[in-house]
Amino acid sequence: MADFVEDLKNRIISTMPDVSPDWAELCAIAPLSAILHNARIIEQEKYLKLNLLMLMVGQSGIKKSMPMTTWTYQVVKETGEKLGRDFILPSRSSVEGFINYMSTLKPKDKPRDAGIMIRDEFGGLFNQLRKADWQADGMEFISEMYDGIYQKRATVTHGVSHVESLYASLMSATTPQFITMMDSDFFIQGTGNRILYCYYDVNDYKSANINTEEYFKKQWSGKKEKEVSEFAEALVRIYKKDIRDIYVMPEAGLLWADFKLDCEKEWKQKSIMDPLGWDYHPIKRYPEFVLKLSGLYAVSSQISRIPKIPSSHWDNSVIVYEKDMERAIERVKICKEHFHNIIKLKHRNIPGVTPVSLTREARAILHVFGINQYLDSKTWWDRQEITSSPNKFNKLKKICINKGWVDEFKRSEVKKDVRIQLKNDNLNARFYKISKEMQQEI
Repeated sequence: MADFVEDLKNRIISTMPDVSPDWAELCAIAPLSAILHNARIIEQEKYLKLNLLMLMVGQSGIKKSMPMTTWTYQVVKETGEKLGRDFILPSRSSVEGFINYMSTLKPKDKPRDAGIMIRDEFGGLFNQLRKADWQADGMEFISEMYDGIYQKRATVTHGVSHVESLYASLMSATTPQFITMMDSDFFIQGTGNRILYCYYDVNDYKSANINTEEYFKKQWSGKKEKEVSEFAEALVRIYKKDIRDIYVMPEAGLLWADFKLDCEKEWKQKSIMDPLGWDYHPIKRYPEFVLKLSGLYAVSSQISRIPKIPSSHWDNSVIVYEKDMERAIERVKICKEHFHNIIKLKHRNIPGVTPVSLTREARAILHVFGINQYLDSKTWWDRQEITSSPNKFNKLKKICINKGWVDEFKRSEVKKDVRIQLKNDNLNARFYKISKEMQQEI
């Protein structure tokens, strides 16, 4: 096996030609992330663990769940069986139930402190997520799961529960409809920023022709089991090496530093333009994702050189080279593009019930905009996707202005930095702002 991630990704795609290649890549990364609980990136600020939260967004029927359940789950499950421990974390429970499970004393040979949670529907992950106010505790829980540090919780049933340390990865999938229900707090408060996103538009879905003579052969089952076992054996070898320290070579570090600087510039510019927006918050996390992925890619590409039994400190270490960092940066850029496509989904779908009049629909549009202090003509024009036609959109915009929900004002009243940005974008804009009355409602 030359490269664990590449080999597993190719195997997933060969058995499911219509699956998203980007999702197949994340499904191949997940087993590595699940078992490398002792590994850490050595950096100045902190020791960075290699766990990841990954979410696939797409319509039903485009193979969101199948790669997770038939490959990721099976490989991780068999790895645990070979090692005498369980890396599959409970995916159906209450928050309190999960914490109680993790904090309960367990045999030394079967610890519960590391693994991956694999769930085919993100919205049904916990009982709390099914309630209207799920975000109050659900968001905090998922954030703590990523960070590996849980606050003590006291309940009548379980008493005081505390998880001292936890290494948890997450793979899940959901539909665009669920994404439109997530409010801005999901991102502003940090949970949504900890996730690597993958989006597969139904327009990009390509149906694969089936060779029925090959498709229904009996030996497929035996071949699949053998291949799962081979990938599991590779993970067992990695686990037994007990990788501890992952060092970033200076050349790879320079690539990462440049990427981090670009992310911080973009984050600052977007936060100045729209301080109350939510779509720029994940940008700060991208450099962290790159470091984690670079470590995983380094282990993946060096898998054939990993000794079965460590004989020195360096046998427990892995080096991140330029090619690993380049690969990680490219993967995060792809996930970033997927996230932008998800943002468009939120803008295209007006939340709440279907308006029964143009006036109600005009009010609903303002909820899609959010509390943006300045809305230029380009912003309005981009939002035409919300409605069925440009003419209808112009009617809605006119209603907003006539009702006083949106105020039009002079160019001189616009902040200088906004004017400069619009000038750079070659916009001859008219300016609007949402009235204070509507801001309070949004």
